[in-house]
Amino acid sequence: MAVAIESMTSDGFEVHSFETLMENLGTRCRNTCRLKSDTTGPTFYKYTEPTPLQQRAFSLLGQCSP
Repeated sequence: MAVAIESMTSDGFEVHSFETLMENLGTRCRNTCRLKSDTTGPTFYKYTEPTPLQQRAFSLLGQCSP
């Protein structure tokens, strides 16, 4: 039975493969919202809070996180 060795980055994050990093970044959502009292009114976006890993990845990419 093989034992998984967890590697950590110097920032304290678990090391990911490209695939698992993309899976993690893909959990960030943008929800389109509208007031219940005004169903024909304008919509607005609400973003989920990024995880610390997502914040760091977007920072390294030079992207602002909404």
